[in-house]
Amino acid sequence: MAELRPAHLVSHRGRHKEDVRKTHAASSGNWYSTCMVKTLERAMEELASLPEADQEQIGRRLLSHVDKLRQLRADVDKSLRSLDAGEGKPLDVEEFIRQSNASHARS
Repeated sequence: MAELRPAHLVSHRGRHKEDVRKTHAASSGNWYSTCMVKTLERAMEELASLPEADQEQIGRRLLSHVDKLRQLRADVDKSLRSLDAGEGKPLDVEEFIRQSNASHARS
């Protein structure tokens, strides 16, 4: 039976992301960081040509996005630890959807 791993750690083809990162790092000199840095550098070069007010607005949006991603990661990690500790409960998906739809209809 295949080893079950948290979804946020599994890449395409079911390979563990850490394994994929190690493979990329060994084969391409830390490919992920290099690619991300180049993309970020290119974006920064493009932003430099914009007016300062636009740069500030984009910078604030980017930082806000990064904060949201960090919080999401923390929430996912907390949830996974809870599930790993056996604290999960069965979920009636149909009832969850009904409650969600009902609460949105009242808004």
